Amino acid sequence: MEKFNEKEFIAALERITGSDISEVRVISIDPGSTKIIIEGPVNTIQSIIVHLKKSQHTLHEFATATGLIKVRWEIDKKRYELSVSPPESSAGLPAATPQIRYTLIRGTFHVDGYQPDGDSLRFEADSLSDWNSVGNNVAGAAHPRVQLRFQGINTPEVHVGTNHQPLELAYAARDRMLEILNITNVQYGPSGKSVTSANDGKRGTLLVTGLTWRRPICFVFAGNRFNGVSGGGSYSPTVSQLCSSVNAVLLKEGHAYPLYYQGLDAVTRDELTNLVIDAYNGNKGLWPFDRSHNFRARNLTDIEDYYCIFPKIFRRLLPYVKRHGSGAGFVNALENGQAGENDRLELTTNPGVKIRLSDTLQQSRNSNKIKMVYDPEDMIFD
Repeated sequence: MEKFNEKEFIAALERITGSDISEVRVISIDPGSTKIIIEGPVNTIQSIIVHLKKSQHTLHEFATATGLIKVRWEIDKKRYELSVSPPESSAGLPAATPQIRYTLIRGTFHVDGYQPDGDSLRFEADSLSDWNSVGNNVAGAAHPRVQLRFQGINTPEVHVGTNHQPLELAYAARDRMLEILNITNVQYGPSGKSVTSANDGKRGTLLVTGLTWRRPICFVFAGNRFNGVSGGGSYSPTVSQLCSSVNAVLLKEGHAYPLYYQGLDAVTRDELTNLVIDAYNGNKGLWPFDRSHNFRARNLTDIEDYYCIFPKIFRRLLPYVKRHGSGAGFVNALENGQAGENDRLELTTNPGVKIRLSDTLQQSRNSNKIKMVYDPEDMIFD
């Protein structure tokens, strides 16, 4: 976006929506970003949104005039979003979405003797050679059961070593994931984390996009899906098929935060974000308890038992609190390379411009209060 001109922005808003915006004002502009926050009477903001929702043509006109490709608003603590879709082709049909090729793996899910999380469990392919299309040394004869990493989601942590996030929410995500995969009669040891017995070995299908730390990043499905494609073969799913995955169900029911990386295409990402917004607006799952935008880290108890926060932040904050006793000074330490990896990412509102995880957080000097200033679905990690 070129240098922001407030007068031109307001004039474009009035011209395109036809709304009386005499009482609307710009209250915030993120430096180097296309995120602009406006304030005004609720009925005026609602009128603006009604006009923008009329058609994609109106949204395109607005995008051309202002440089903004996404409109998000919040009324009565409910979040809404409009995005500018690709322009229609000359034939009047929607522009084609990119065909993303996934590696399809068939096999069985296993939890007995392991510690499944809401977004990770073990999987054994029907044939070890099926992994060859994904990468070398994914699995071997001695260790055929691979730890999966679910694409696009991040559930509250059941265990990070001996630590965890609020267990009621973490267990809810884990148990729902196992239920969808038809894994039943699960028994746990005294810790409530290690599985001592289960009716597992249930059939499943993976659509794999890549690897992270030798873990396949994948969309996960119960049963044998996508008939006609052999294990290890290539497959291009529709977005609606991906939205029937376990990953999508957990987002839809509010059991998971979105966690996006560069390997996920924008069309699928936007559809998953719609599920997130619906879950947020419906106060489903973890969302009534989420405190990512304003929480304290006075001690371990705060972040383990009291505040439910974006798990990516929890993982970075946890070792710092264990070393220092509280989260005071965490953001500054993260920025200066003294608190583990300061992940690189970009915002959906400002594609191509790289920032760091510390740029998404605010913390006053010597305070243990931390605020995440962007929504998880707005961040795309490298």
